[in-house]
Amino acid sequence: MLAIIADPQREPPDLGPMPPTPPGDTPAQLALVAGAAGVMAAQLTGLAWREAEAAVPALVRSARNPFGLACGIAATARSVCRTAAPNSGAMSPVMRDRSTTRHLAMTEISLDALKKAARTADGTSTMPTWPS
Repeated sequence: MLAIIADPQREPPDLGPMPPTPPGDTPAQLALVAGAAGVMAAQLTGLAWREAEAAVPALVRSARNPFGLACGIAATARSVCRTAAPNSGAMSPVMRDRSTTRHLAMTEISLDALKKAARTADGTSTMPTWPS
């Protein structure tokens, strides 16, 4: 598959002289604009019909259950407010418990104990050699 879409050579081979461009009808700019406007008008008309078809069942549902409609609108509004509200602080407990102070700790382990633990776990205790 890759051989079809990728060429192993960096430079393409010389294709030779190209054939002349075939004569054709080059449409005028006004015709191009008119064609694009026609396509857009058709798309917008289709969109308007689809939205009108969807609006009728929605109106029927809201007429049958106005309380449900009000609850749905309120839930959506609360969700939008929660999402769009400015962040007043960290909400996650992981982020709330953080601070800008540092705490450094050091544990001393003898090399013999470390090697014994490594042998027990079928591992190795490869230690870097630090310059003295």
